[in-house]
Amino acid sequence: MTFTDFVRTFPGQFEALRASYGEPHRAYHNWMHIEALLAQFRECKSAFEDPDAMMLAILYHDCVYDPLGSGNERASADRMARELRGQLDGRILADAAQLILATEKHVVPGALSAGLSADCALFLDMDLSILGAERATFDQYEAAIREEYRAVPDRLFRDGRKAILGRFLARPEIYFTNRYRLERENQARTNLARAIAALDGA
Repeated sequence: MTFTDFVRTFPGQFEALRASYGEPHRAYHNWMHIEALLAQFRECKSAFEDPDAMMLAILYHDCVYDPLGSGNERASADRMARELRGQLDGRILADAAQLILATEKHVVPGALSAGLSADCALFLDMDLSILGAERATFDQYEAAIREEYRAVPDRLFRDGRKAILGRFLARPEIYFTNRYRLERENQARTNLARAIAALDGA
């Protein structure tokens, strides 16, 4: 399935997704994020065991996004299943749901099949590719995240954000695949350390 296939086959669902990603509280988790992942999907498509599930995971993984809520990933997976049940193979939907749920902790679940596990590793690396972006792009990302959490007082935001970034920095390897480790690991570590230092000094 290509992106064009999805739009042509499911025009109503596509318009609803665009509306969700256009919600006013989104500064990073918006349609530009989806477009960035779609571009990476096109580059890596031949590497996927289940490209249809990957496409659905990209489109739906942040369709429900409340920065102050919990369960966004489960709600996004449930919405995908509700909108597409009976119109696509159940296995594809189940695999896509597993990929979406993995974005909660950005860890590859241990119970997946070998093929889906490899797809999940690549999907999570795509979703975290922003951490290894060049400095100016990463700084724009951090500013957008702060905007999404604008209702949170500065001190609480700094403490929470430091904890999240620190967990990624503490990993032996931020990225799961050789492709992303070679391209982005060093820059990601530089960006994360710099962002944490900035939060400490704020």
